[in-house]
Amino acid sequence: MRSLHAPPAVAAVFAAALCGLAASASAQEGQALAGTFVALQEAAGERFLVLRGGTRLGIPAEAWARLQGVLEGLESGDPVSYTLDANKRLATLERRAQAEAARRQNVAGRFERYQNLAGRHWLELDGDRRFQISEEEYTKLSRVILFLKKGDPVRVGVERGWVLEVLRGAPPKDLDPEVEAAILASEPGDVVTVNGQPARFLSANLTEVRVQPQVPGTDPPKFVEGGTQSIPLERVSSFENPRLQVKQADAVREKDPFDEAGVRPGDMIGVGIRQGQLLDLTDETYTLREWRNDEWADSVTERRQGAPPIRAVSLTSQVVVPLPEGELTLRVARARSAREGGLKIEARLTHSAEAHLVVGGRLKVTLFGLSREPSPAPLATEEAALPTLFPGVEVAVEHRPQAEGAVDARVELELAPEQFVAVASPQAKGPLVQVIDAATASNSLDLLARAYKAAAGNGDLELARLLVCRALAVPGPPASREEHRELLRRSLALFGEPIGPLVLGEVDAVDRDLTITTIERGQLKRAPLPGTTRPLEWKRRMIELLGHVPGALEGEVGRRLFDLARTRDDFLEPLLTAFTSRPDEAVSVLLGLASGTTDSSSDDERERAERAARVLARLGAPMLDPLFAELRRRDVDTGELERMRAAVGAARANEVVMRSLEVLIEVALARERAKLDAQVEAAREKSAGRDWAGAITLLEQVLARSPQHAEARELLPKALVARGEELATGDRGAAGELFRRALEYRDPAVQARAKPAYGQLLLDAVREEVEVVVVRDRPAHFGALVRPGAVGETFGGQELDGDYVRVQLGADAWGYVRRKCLTQSGPEAWTISDPAPTFDTIERALDAVVEVSPSLELQVAQTRGQLCAREAKARYDVEDYQAALALFERARELAPTDERLQLYWSCVLRARKNTILMVAVLLVFVVLIWAARAFAKPKTVQQVGEYKYYGADRSRRERDLDVDGAPVEPVEGEPQP
Repeated sequence: MRSLHAPPAVAAVFAAALCGLAASASAQEGQALAGTFVALQEAAGERFLVLRGGTRLGIPAEAWARLQGVLEGLESGDPVSYTLDANKRLATLERRAQAEAARRQNVAGRFERYQNLAGRHWLELDGDRRFQISEEEYTKLSRVILFLKKGDPVRVGVERGWVLEVLRGAPPKDLDPEVEAAILASEPGDVVTVNGQPARFLSANLTEVRVQPQVPGTDPPKFVEGGTQSIPLERVSSFENPRLQVKQADAVREKDPFDEAGVRPGDMIGVGIRQGQLLDLTDETYTLREWRNDEWADSVTERRQGAPPIRAVSLTSQVVVPLPEGELTLRVARARSAREGGLKIEARLTHSAEAHLVVGGRLKVTLFGLSREPSPAPLATEEAALPTLFPGVEVAVEHRPQAEGAVDARVELELAPEQFVAVASPQAKGPLVQVIDAATASNSLDLLARAYKAAAGNGDLELARLLVCRALAVPGPPASREEHRELLRRSLALFGEPIGPLVLGEVDAVDRDLTITTIERGQLKRAPLPGTTRPLEWKRRMIELLGHVPGALEGEVGRRLFDLARTRDDFLEPLLTAFTSRPDEAVSVLLGLASGTTDSSSDDERERAERAARVLARLGAPMLDPLFAELRRRDVDTGELERMRAAVGAARANEVVMRSLEVLIEVALARERAKLDAQVEAAREKSAGRDWAGAITLLEQVLARSPQHAEARELLPKALVARGEELATGDRGAAGELFRRALEYRDPAVQARAKPAYGQLLLDAVREEVEVVVVRDRPAHFGALVRPGAVGETFGGQELDGDYVRVQLGADAWGYVRRKCLTQSGPEAWTISDPAPTFDTIERALDAVVEVSPSLELQVAQTRGQLCAREAKARYDVEDYQAALALFERARELAPTDERLQLYWSCVLRARKNTILMVAVLLVFVVLIWAARAFAKPKTVQQVGEYKYYGADRSRRERDLDVDGAPVEPVEGEPQP
């Protein structure tokens, strides 16, 4: 089977080299050679003659001038004789007689050698006879040829100059040359007599004759259905073929239409208005099996004499196969001529299923021998592969059966449901790549156009990348590259907008990472950028290519490319080229950048706008029409600009562009101010009606466009505070956010009103987490309480920037917990590790409350006392009595009613036990000393008596009285008691 497309054109240099190699294998200069004409080709301004087997011969200009008439009159399959000049190019050529060229010959001789030159197989006999072997036949005959030795006797079957058979050994000695000549001259379908037995001739080769025996006693003759007999050549003693005898008698008998046409049994012919297949041909009659209404009808036998002119015909039939979204039409034409090489089948297929492909279908060809039966047994079954079928495109497939003796065929389509593929489906990508690969190899631009269009319909970005790479480096012969490039551009235009992001990604990539997409063995493959191609030049050409793709420069792609051109001057010129090709898109992108700044725009954004304005002015005159159209779309009067354009002309179009931008900006600013003022007024009305939420929305929109709008900045914080006061009792988190935003504005009245309320919200939140870890509704300290947490509780979650972790509470429920209260227990898993936030964390939160609202100092002090009592109890539990005592003392000052202060005296005793022990010991010691001294002091006796005056004896008398226990000596002269 072969596809009915022209052979591929090849570059002239390569073709010339190939021709030289092939010719050198054929003959020396001036030696006559034989071949079969296939086609004339032209590549790179030079003509080529293509022969069967792949031989390609260059045709010099002088040879073309002499042989043009002969060459243009040749048809594919015509036998030719030719010679070559010194450069192995065509020198002379003539058409050989068909009968001589087609005659089968059995050649005997001595094997000289086998050669494979430039991919061609040659067999040489006796040193001077050379025959070419096709690749297909060589595969069959190589087992014989490769084991031949020089001088071995061989027999070779040759037809049309090509070797069909090779047999070791000499011809049979008993074979009559006249018998062999009759056998070789016979054609399939001839009624012959072999060794006295009537039969139908099927074929012959170097060793045997194959026939179909006649059923005895049948007239007209019938033959054994499906029966064949092989008779070795050495056993054929006689061979008679009446047709050959008739041919010899042609000089005596006048030729009739059958003789003129040279038809044989099995040929498909037209006789007058009838057409069909010739079943039998005798000297007197012919039998025709008629073909009517796309099917076989009855056979008719009529006399040859007086028959109308005979013509070769093709028997046609048509089948319509329903598809899920259309139908497929199969038209089959069968022609059979023994003179023209036997049975030929041509199938033409087309389908009407839009946006679908038929991929991988096959034709089942059932072959039949010559038979009179209405339903003969099949001779053989063959298959022919179908190319990919595109909607609305007719594809022709030719098939020549290989089965010997085949004279008729039935053609059926074999197609599975999965072979009907939508163009847009992923399943179509592979077949499209294979079609593109095959069409590129054959340089079939029609097939490439269909494949590229289907690739655009498929939408696969890798296919788009292939087309982009091909558009930058077009494959195929130079002569067709411009047409091929145009096909690629049209296909990329069908892809449309996706090409823009694809090219942007390539342009933005690092140079060393650049790759191209190619096809290798029917598969897409990424390959490095060729070493001869500079990455910068490749990127510049990619940007220019966007000018051929509608929509590729719009929106973000155009803006990103413009930003790249701002930083890389190398990209500016190709971008200007692309913008010039797509003025509507250029105006859309550049005008949006040039007029898109606001009061909130940064310096870089303003510089970007000025650069865009300059680029738009540089593009000049091509931009004016789309620019004016855009201005009119925005309700800007262009009368002044039109008059300016007429006055200055195209040479100063840039001035018109700049003035257009000025007008647009002026109008836009005026409209913007009016719009913002109207929004502020509407917000004021909403505030008067206490619709604080609506007022906030309007004022935020105004400030987003104009951050310094004075009235909006005055009204927004007041609205925020008012709305926060409304929400304070129901949605503390939302109220706190509003108060926080209001405090960003330095309005004293707003500050005085918002700070106490905001501070109270902060204090309420702090009080909630003095004792426990809490889950809040937002990642802010003033967030509303969702629920308390417990030590060891684990959540799935995600760490955020700041102090909080976002934790999952349910399928669609989320909360926020302080990061310092959690430990990460796994990937995105968090566990509460502390019973409450740390003392320092709460302290800082309370300090923040006081900083916001100093008037809350007293309430903060009470909460701070609770915090101290909590921390003192924790220190007490771990026997850190010194730290606990200090905290207890602070708590007694700030929160004297806290229950945990019951532990105060116990903590005092435990914290000061050493001091108390030392004091106790000291007291005991003092008491002991005092007691000892008390028991050691003398007794005092009280003396009672009368006062006496002793005069001069007073001293002595007192001395006597002070002696304890001593007897008193009587004093002389004193009276005794």
